[in-house]
Formats: sequence, structure tokens, C-alpha cells
Amino acid sequence: QIMVKRWAGPAGDLSEIGTWKRLDNQWYEIRDSVNAMGIDMTLENSDEPSVAVHGQNIFVAWTEQPRAPETVSQIYLKQFNGFDWIELAGSGQGNGVSGAANYNATKPIVRVGTNGLPVVAWKRTLADASGERVFVARWNGTNWVGLAGSHTNGVPSNHAGFGLVGTPCLAIDSSGMPVVAWDD
Repeated sequence: QIMVKRWAGPAGDLSEIGTWKRLDNQWYEIRDSVNAMGIDMTLENSDEPSVAVHGQNIFVAWTEQPRAPETVSQIYLKQFNGFDWIELAGSGQGNGVSGAANYNATKPIVRVGTNGLPVVAWKRTLADASGERVFVARWNGTNWVGLAGSHTNGVPSNHAGFGLVGTPCLAIDSSGMPVVAWDD
């Protein structure tokens, strides 16, 4: 299960009550995020979490393992908007952010663009089983979209042969464009 806590400190920070002062440094649960089912709210195995923060918005992406008889893992994401954990267009259920019903998606990484919206990269098995590729999707405020098909076909690679992709790395440059790296 995916659990999320936030550090509150150093001593003397304003508490949520306003003028009262906190006297201890501590990790605090964020809106029922450390209950029995975590933010994923499933009984299935959820692992490989990645977190990014922009202001009060916390974005958590993870790999959701399948429930029998399903056999395909998906990439899920939820956002804490300051009040509750929410999905972005079904990002925490079904095919999630990865969107592929028949191919395993793993190793998510989430970052926040300069516009405050999340960008997620992950690796996925190719449809023809010839290897794996890195996929990237960004939230445009309404839908998950790719850059030149990066969310449906993956980031183009010049690697010839059967490529087994390692864990992708993702950064956002100062103009808001994603930069992805991986080993192949």
C-alpha cells in the first residue's frame, strides 16, 4: 500500500490551528494516507512510489500490481490538493496513467512542470514484445497527453535489438519541457 507523510518542523512552526506553536518535529499523515489501505485504496500490491510537490499540491505515482485473474501492472497517480486525495481523469483506477490494458507498466517517476501540472514517465513492455520503452505523459488540466506519441508509443529509441529499459529518470527544464534519461 502507498503511505504518505509530511515532515513538520523545525520546532516553533505555526500549526494548523494558526497562532498555536508546535513544540516538536514530527512526520504527519496527510489526509488518511496512512490508513490500512493507503492512498491507493486497494488490497492489491502497490509499490514503486514517486512523489513530487508544488505548493500545497502533492503528486504521488506508483505501480499498481494486478488483481487475479488480471496479469498486467499499471501506473496510477493521485494528487493531494490541500483537502483530499483526488484522481486526474481516472489516474488511480482501471488503466490509470499508463493506459495500456495489455502491457506491463512499471517504474514510474513524477515531476511537476513549471505550470504546476504533473508529468509522469514509466517503462512499459512494447506491444510486439520486442522489448521495453520509456513512456511519458503530462496532465494538461483535462487529460493525460503525450509529446509526439510518448504516452502511447513511447519515447523513440535508436537502439537496435531487444531493449530492456532500466528505471527512467525525469526532470523538467526551466521552460517546462520534460527531459528523460534511461539505460538500455
